[in-house]
Amino acid sequence: MMKKAAYLFLSLLSLFFVCGCSNDEPDAKDSKAEYYVKYEVFAKTQHYNVDKTINFTIDKGAKTIVLTGTPETTWKGTYGPVKKGFAAELTANVRENYQYDKNFHVRIYVCRRDEPFVIKAEQEGESISLRYVIDY
Repeated sequence: MMKKAAYLFLSLLSLFFVCGCSNDEPDAKDSKAEYYVKYEVFAKTQHYNVDKTINFTIDKGAKTIVLTGTPETTWKGTYGPVKKGFAAELTANVRENYQYDKNFHVRIYVCRRDEPFVIKAEQEGESISLRYVIDY
């Protein structure tokens, strides 16, 4: 009986040490993880040839593009790799003196490595300022 109790105690003690240990160090793979950012803009104005200005951040700084032509315009761009902590920022607007109907619907997507893109920020309105910091 004593032998069984000692064996059971040692088994439970071994199980405790095996299951109770954890690695508190951050995974080196995660600290070096690469991310990609995808911006998506749907813009609508009442007239043709209204300049729609899009400003956004990329791994090398900031970029600006101007969409013009038809009243309804779509733009998508994917950039990277970027690191954890990167601030993805997107602004969308039309010139100040344009007093007619205008609307933007914008999204910021992020993916890590080869995982699928996930919407991290979304906004709709006449003038947009959107920001998401990669924190996972």
